Amino acid sequence: VSYPTYAIGTQLAGAQVTTVDDPADTDSWVDLPGVRAVWINSPGNPSGQVIDRTALAKIVRAARLIGATVLSDECYAMLDWSEPTQVGQNAPIPASPCILEPEVCGGDASGILCLYSMSKQSNMAGYRAALVAGDAHLVKPMTAYRKQVGLIVPGPIQRAMRAALEDGEAV
Repeated sequence: VSYPTYAIGTQLAGAQVTTVDDPADTDSWVDLPGVRAVWINSPGNPSGQVIDRTALAKIVRAARLIGATVLSDECYAMLDWSEPTQVGQNAPIPASPCILEPEVCGGDASGILCLYSMSKQSNMAGYRAALVAGDAHLVKPMTAYRKQVGLIVPGPIQRAMRAALEDGEAV
């Protein structure tokens, strides 16, 4: 019914939370003992800072080096105001780089989960409308688990998500 923050979700999973000022500064976390997951949020909240492709690729490489999963919260991806862009008919919608772009992950989604929520771009916060993409070995058990604990997204919400994802003008 509710969505825990990264820190609370991590604690509920029985893990210890360690925070760093900038996850793109991989030296600040790559040598810490026990790092199993690296959460990133780009564009970030509340600053709107966008992690560029080069920095994202560096995060992916460092996480893979230590066997950690990168979880990229991209719920603000379509709300990237880092460059002025006119959105309208035949105008592109600005988007920040995605962790699953080949330039970032080398065409390999191993150890990567991209999380995307409709709450921000489409004002669907109360619907809990979101999706996860990435490493099939991680996604498959997550979807099975969610079904078993009653967290499957209802059909009408899935249809609303589809309509919202297809409506670039609304963004």
